[in-house]
Amino acid sequence: MRSRAVSTILIVEDDAELRRVIGFALMDVCYQCEEAGNGEEALQALCRATGEGWAYGAVVLDILMPGAVDGWQVLESMRANPLWQKIPVIVLTGKATLPAEIERARQLGAQHMRKTARFVDELLDCIQALAAPETPGSH
Repeated sequence: MRSRAVSTILIVEDDAELRRVIGFALMDVCYQCEEAGNGEEALQALCRATGEGWAYGAVVLDILMPGAVDGWQVLESMRANPLWQKIPVIVLTGKATLPAEIERARQLGAQHMRKTARFVDELLDCIQALAAPETPGSH
């Protein structure tokens, strides 16, 4: 599985305005972005990318979303699929996050970030560290 020359970040968040804010911030520092409004859409996007022979540079994943598939289920599916296991994931949780949620994210190999007033700046720093574009010959 290859990455694109410019990393494409999948933003999975049920709040459309927050998805736009994160997307604009990422595009401002030269990332491509795709959006999913729920867990089902996220899994479909991951399958589509796999079918096209590429992988996301990272996934920004809200944990609490409406629908049949929440963020935890998306993360567990990613870690169970050999083609998605190494994709960096940053899970987003509300301000009142339980320590058990932080530990669960860590055990599933994800970074954790609370949605606070300044989290977008922290998110950019985290993504830049995790989703560096692939350089030629570095497969």
